Amino acid sequence: MVLIHTAIAAVLSFISCGGGSHGMATGMHSGSGQVCAYYDFEGRGGRFSEGLARIKSGGLYGYIDRDGDVAIAPIYELSGDFHDGFAWIVAQGKTGYIDTSGNQSVRPQFDGGTDFSGGLASVKIGDKSIFIDTSGKQVGHLQFDRAGVFVDGLAVVSLSNSKEGFAGVSGEIVLYPKFDRCLDFSGDLAAVKAGDAYGYINRKGAFVISPVYNGAGNFSQGLAWVRIHDREGFIDAAGSFIIPPKWGMCCDFHEERAAVTDPATGFYGYIDKSGNLVIPAVYSFGGDFSQGLARVSSGGVYSAAAGRIVGGKWGYIDVNGAVALEFEYDDACDFHEGRALVRSGEEWGFINTRGRFIFSSEDWN
Repeated sequence: MVLIHTAIAAVLSFISCGGGSHGMATGMHSGSGQVCAYYDFEGRGGRFSEGLARIKSGGLYGYIDRDGDVAIAPIYELSGDFHDGFAWIVAQGKTGYIDTSGNQSVRPQFDGGTDFSGGLASVKIGDKSIFIDTSGKQVGHLQFDRAGVFVDGLAVVSLSNSKEGFAGVSGEIVLYPKFDRCLDFSGDLAAVKAGDAYGYINRKGAFVISPVYNGAGNFSQGLAWVRIHDREGFIDAAGSFIIPPKWGMCCDFHEERAAVTDPATGFYGYIDKSGNLVIPAVYSFGGDFSQGLARVSSGGVYSAAAGRIVGGKWGYIDVNGAVALEFEYDDACDFHEGRALVRSGEEWGFINTRGRFIFSSEDWN
């Protein structure tokens, strides 16, 4: 589930903290009405990827470099992050792709598209999806109802039977769509849903961890979260519980830490890979650790209607739980490439890992 924040009107704003597709199916873990991450696609946020971050100016989208200079003029109706040297853009209602110099590599002609990965992207033509290479040429001959991003050489696809399976880099079916839902492969395992239960399959499509879970996530740092009834914990690649299911919700491990929620309070804290609660569950929201820091919200409340944390203040903590950047921001994104987007009042800007503003929205007014 991709959740959308409410935008605050401004002459110039940045776009999302993350996200990788336009007009395509997306999905993410959402626990018991809570989320591991949230994204703002209404013009607020931007993260650095391959040295560039998206901005919105005058209602159109472009890119800045790490010094805050405009690298690609804001001329697009929508745009995505750079991956594998390319980003999707929308011009006159159609999706195409540009390179990091702003040159069009694939002219706008599609009805949606995903990020490139391994030299391939999926794009929509009407209500069907195909795979293309970086020149815009179709790869394979099949058309899919849905097609995702390639991860470790495989992409989730769906045919007319609404079931999901996987396609390979040839654009052809590798594992025939027969599952009710598929997550991307992480190494040699992928979580899939068969009927009402989740399990894990190998690259041949055989179950190696039986479908007995009410929910499941990708493997990250050797562990995957799974849900049993209304509690979550972590299993290893053999299907053995390493961390018992006692949390309201678990997020993926990053930098040896995973955000979890206390089932009694709903507050976020962090555990280590042994299951020890190393950072108390006292936060309204806890993001993933990146570059040694995680964004956390204090005093805010998650609003399902708004699709965001409202109220309170945001700051950043280190892996030991110490406050690294004080709770002085009204919104905040994760760090990427040494920069994080934050909001203070009506002003949005990028800070470095020491909390110093590098540049702000006022630089483009």
